[in-house]
Amino acid sequence: MLKVVAKWGGFRDIRHALPPCDRPCEEILQPVCGTDGKTYDNDCFFKIAKCKDRSLDIKHDGECDDGCPVFCPLYVDPVCGTDGRTYGNYCTLAARAKCEDPTLNEAYPGVCKNGW
Repeated sequence: MLKVVAKWGGFRDIRHALPPCDRPCEEILQPVCGTDGKTYDNDCFFKIAKCKDRSLDIKHDGECDDGCPVFCPLYVDPVCGTDGRTYGNYCTLAARAKCEDPTLNEAYPGVCKNGW
């Protein structure tokens, strides 16, 4: 019996029918960046994603650069975020929104009234 190692865990008997887009891929790290902004471990994993979304293309070889971390100037001009926290300046709030919490926005300029 022939067995294939698959990334999604363990062994899979290839005699069983796989869903149309799923197929085993080798664990070789040769990353490619998709136009969806996601990094795929290699071309095989990208092709699985493309099978599920035909509009997807390879943007470039290598990992996607999401622009994080963001480096901000060290001046103080506090802003209050919609999460109730005070940020040192708008850049630090925007960096957190971009890299960690896309729902975060500026509530108002200045220190948050709750003291955070």
